[in-house]
Amino acid sequence: YEYPEKQARKDLIQASFSDALTFPDLSECSVDDYANQISLYYAGLSPLLSREIACHAHNQADLYSNLVSLTNIIKNAAFQPTICSSPEKPVCFSCIPIQQYGDKYSNTAYSTFSEMLDAFYEKSDAAESKRRKSREILQSLNTTSARLNRKLTEQSKELEATKDREDYRIKAELIKCNMYRIHRGDRYFECENY
Repeated sequence: YEYPEKQARKDLIQASFSDALTFPDLSECSVDDYANQISLYYAGLSPLLSREIACHAHNQADLYSNLVSLTNIIKNAAFQPTICSSPEKPVCFSCIPIQQYGDKYSNTAYSTFSEMLDAFYEKSDAAESKRRKSREILQSLNTTSARLNRKLTEQSKELEATKDREDYRIKAELIKCNMYRIHRGDRYFECENY
């Protein structure tokens, strides 16, 4: 096995960030494009952290300040393990609070990364289990509904086929009561309907 070529990305911890002042103006591109530029330029930044830095940078000076702040957090190991989640399920986790989503998602801080990861995957598994169960219930309801609709259609056809049943029953009783008046070879028979 050969290691791949080292990318020409700068180490976030050892970078001077003076290059951040040469990044294009934020008004020239979207936050996602800017975050992509940051993650391609500096090694060790996840797309989530790159977006977080880009979301709070309104100009190159803000970008410089955000990068220095993140580097200080890393150097001082001042992490705050955080899960960013919607009411239904956790969305992401990070070493710092994620503010880029605003009020859409809430942040929950944890004392250790282990505790955070346990909670994240426990909640993710619970949400997935709930989604799977609801899908199974919906599938079962759809199957049952289709089966009942087929039965109802068949019963409607049977009912349509037997709509003259009462008339035939009365005629059969009249014939049975008047059997003594019917002779072999008669083509029709008239009697009084009591």
